[in-house]
Amino acid sequence: MPRLRLPRRRRVAVLATAATAAVAAAGLIAATNAYAGDAITWTVTKAPAIDGKYALDAVDAISDKDMWAVGYTVDQTWSGTVAAHWNGDSWEQAPTPKGKALTAVSYVSNDDAWAVGVGASGAMTARWDGKEWKDVPTPAPDVPSGQSAELYAVDNTKTGAWAVGCASNEDQTAQTAYAQRWDGKWNLTALPVPDGAKNTCLNDVVVTDSGDTWAVGRYDDGTKGSAYILHWQDDKWTIADAPALDAPDVDLTGVVASGDNLYAAGFTKKTFGDPMSATPVLLTSDGTKWTQVKGPDTTAWIYGVGPDGHDGVLLTGYTQRGEGVVLRGDGQTVTPETGPVTDDSSSLYAVACAPGSTTAWVVGAKGEGDSALQGLAAHTD
Repeated sequence: MPRLRLPRRRRVAVLATAATAAVAAAGLIAATNAYAGDAITWTVTKAPAIDGKYALDAVDAISDKDMWAVGYTVDQTWSGTVAAHWNGDSWEQAPTPKGKALTAVSYVSNDDAWAVGVGASGAMTARWDGKEWKDVPTPAPDVPSGQSAELYAVDNTKTGAWAVGCASNEDQTAQTAYAQRWDGKWNLTALPVPDGAKNTCLNDVVVTDSGDTWAVGRYDDGTKGSAYILHWQDDKWTIADAPALDAPDVDLTGVVASGDNLYAAGFTKKTFGDPMSATPVLLTSDGTKWTQVKGPDTTAWIYGVGPDGHDGVLLTGYTQRGEGVVLRGDGQTVTPETGPVTDDSSSLYAVACAPGSTTAWVVGAKGEGDSALQGLAAHTD
């Protein structure tokens, strides 16, 4: 049974339930490519050689021959950190600091990458210096007693980095968002809280080429969940207006810049807090106003959004039956595409496209339940 509200932990649970479902052999029906008139085709790379069951949760690239993917090993839930490097021909695992999971990675050069996630007793951050991943101390946010901090996203730039996440209690019924900035050390930043909000969580952050910084997530007042969009300007976070969505619960799980636009993706729910109903949602912005992009009325959890290499975006996730989902958005419409795996259950968690490249990468996991779980990495042809 998927867990409420906490995206990364819910992922493991959904994969575990796929083994008990009658998993269909194919993902969403292929649709016409909105850009070139052709459906996307994929090449699935040989999975990194990592002992045991594992999933790849995030990926970032500085070129088609130089990228990092991170994730976690699985023993019912997160049980260890994982990182693998792509050199253009193959994936090679790299040792990582001890922890429960790495949930995000951001890469600006071959000697400067950040990864964040969940340590043994709270959030963790690790930095690649060109030779090894090293654990970097991270501050504990000031949150209510009983909540433990977890970082879900990081965006690294040549002038610093941002990381966001939230702290949750054990049953994940209470959450407190937080954000931190690197300028030689990690510093917590104050967050504005929407009126009436009881719970807040940030799932992703992006710094645009112009230095504009945005973070997205979810907040709720105990009866309704809403999009939580923050904008960093004048050395403080402000709440940005989100478009009115006809849904009792909204969770934005990713944000990215592609072409001249910003995109935020996630899902809505048919009833508040319902873990078993999800409809993909995509928002776009020119930096001043956010609007909703029309998409398919299908059931899927969307956890990844990234550039498609053609000034649009790819959205990735999974269905309740354990089918990997790929959608493509261009700022006006969202259309389904075939995924890289059509003969096995799969979940797709993240998207990346190197600067100047037209090749997009997705990562996740495949296999029916955690008994056969293996990392997955594929790229568009």
